[in-house]
Amino acid sequence: GGSEVQVAATDAFEASRVEGGPSGVVGGGLGLFARACLRGGEVAAFLAGVRREGCGCEPAGEEAADWAVWLEDGEGWLHPEWVGEGGAASSPASPGAVPRSGLGWLANHAGWRANCALEPYSHPVAGAVACVRVLPGRCVAVGDELLVSYRHLPELPEARLPPWYAAQLNLRAEDGYYAQLRRAPPRVVFEAPSAAEPKATVRVVEHGPWRVLWVGRVEQGMTFHERQEGTEEGRGESPPALVPLAVGFDYQR
Repeated sequence: GGSEVQVAATDAFEASRVEGGPSGVVGGGLGLFARACLRGGEVAAFLAGVRREGCGCEPAGEEAADWAVWLEDGEGWLHPEWVGEGGAASSPASPGAVPRSGLGWLANHAGWRANCALEPYSHPVAGAVACVRVLPGRCVAVGDELLVSYRHLPELPEARLPPWYAAQLNLRAEDGYYAQLRRAPPRVVFEAPSAAEPKATVRVVEHGPWRVLWVGRVEQGMTFHERQEGTEEGRGESPPALVPLAVGFDYQR
């Protein structure tokens, strides 16, 4: 979120490692980028701010779904503080808004593409905060974007989904499939013994608008089905319509 201008860190530790700039994530606004090669396990940036009580499944408060981070330490949710043009207190939606509580807030959600994790961290000055830490075995090169997974997003009710995350769910591509895989419980829509493979079962499993064909444990193909507005399958309404142009990504490579 935020503006489309370049943002530099004011913290010396962050300044040597990261900076802000236009994100490559659809609808992501500003993102977090490496200024140095960051290896697995290294801390890249911090997320300080205001703690608020809450459960581990849904943050409370206006705009919380977009920005709050559950610290997973039993202490509740962490919310950023923002500064707008001219140094005035701001919100993420204000023109020119950038976080003043750590550039870690610029790290965008990318689900399965995440190369970093959000973890609790004991900062020598700010105290109990969160950090952006490179995942073990990964390396983020200079200029690459640091991406994380906001674990609470798939659990949010549809009415509280941030617009940029809803856009990810609707993508007719790899990112859209994996976003649905985390959010939509699998539903078997067809199952029968295989006529070609002894002891194997043919199944069609639905994840949101995606349907995947399996023979035994081998994935055979996938299709995208668009639900017509105002219809609900199983209640006398039309089933979702096949979108022929949305070919399963595994079969485009």
